[in-house]
Amino acid sequence: FRIVNSLIAVMCVGVASTLVTLPLVASTFSVVSLVGVLINPVAILLAYGVVMFGMVSLLLPAAAPLALAFAEWQNRVVVWAAELPYSHFDYNVSEGAMWSIYALFAVVSLIIFVIQRKKR
Repeated sequence: FRIVNSLIAVMCVGVASTLVTLPLVASTFSVVSLVGVLINPVAILLAYGVVMFGMVSLLLPAAAPLALAFAEWQNRVVVWAAELPYSHFDYNVSEGAMWSIYALFAVVSLIIFVIQRKKR
């Protein structure tokens, strides 16, 4: 069950990161990705390889090509997903709406925090 729990955790990170960055991405790039949640687990795992081999290459420069290979694989996954039909749609969020959404996120997070604290 350890592998399943790890995959679930990676999916949760992917969903959370997608939802939290969605207003910023829509405001900045006027695009909303529909495949981001699906490819995030792969992109996150490949990012671990980039970071790990990047750190190792500080001490052992021969590992640098491995970090580069993981980065290239990650970019290929993202480009492939972005080219899929219906992978995204254009949607512009104004800057004011974006900040309103983040304010709502903050208020909801604070309410959840207070409720959880009272349960203890």
